[in-house]
Amino acid sequence: MMVILAYGILPVRADTVYLKNGNTIEGIIRSEDAQNVELQVNSGTVWFSRQEVLRIERSGPQDEALLRDKWQNARAANEVRLIEQLKTEEQRPKRVEFDLQGNSIVVKATLNRKVEAKLLLDTGASMVVLRRGFAKGLGVNLDGIVPNCSLVLANGKSVKGKTVVLDYVKVQNSEVRDVQAVVLLDEIEDLNFGDGLLGLSFLRNFNFKIDYREGVLVLEKL
Repeated sequence: MMVILAYGILPVRADTVYLKNGNTIEGIIRSEDAQNVELQVNSGTVWFSRQEVLRIERSGPQDEALLRDKWQNARAANEVRLIEQLKTEEQRPKRVEFDLQGNSIVVKATLNRKVEAKLLLDTGASMVVLRRGFAKGLGVNLDGIVPNCSLVLANGKSVKGKTVVLDYVKVQNSEVRDVQAVVLLDEIEDLNFGDGLLGLSFLRNFNFKIDYREGVLVLEKL
């Protein structure tokens, strides 16, 4: 009992634990008793059995402060590297497989991270366009809404619409936040574009190339 109490009041210091298997671990001893040693390391906390430990070299409070600074600098450097890696990955060109519907390109998209859609690629459309029935599946309540825009479709027909902002539009691994879209307020049966159109409010965030031979849309984040 006396031995355990003596270990328990040991102050926190920077230490090096030498193990019998030849490994050494630098950290700060948080607690120890006759059976175990608890060591704080940069990535968390580890425990060792006394039987695993060859010896412990103990350091003073100044060394502890230096070690904590070293850990903090290492974490900051890792965060910077992670951000750079994510940026590099995001800007790497993404290949999106598409289907042909006649001469039109249809791509699969995910809207607001919850609803799957099939959208006709339309570089002539200034915004993403959605059918009214499909928009209801996104939770957009259009009842009683006054239209604030009109669109002229490829067949020359003019239709009324309401502009909304989609939180997210994702095409495979390419995602854009706060994308303007138009919801058609009338259901038109002869529209031949699936759930809607993938227009420039999404596409303008990318350099894009259509490879008909491979059947892919290449998106490169700007």
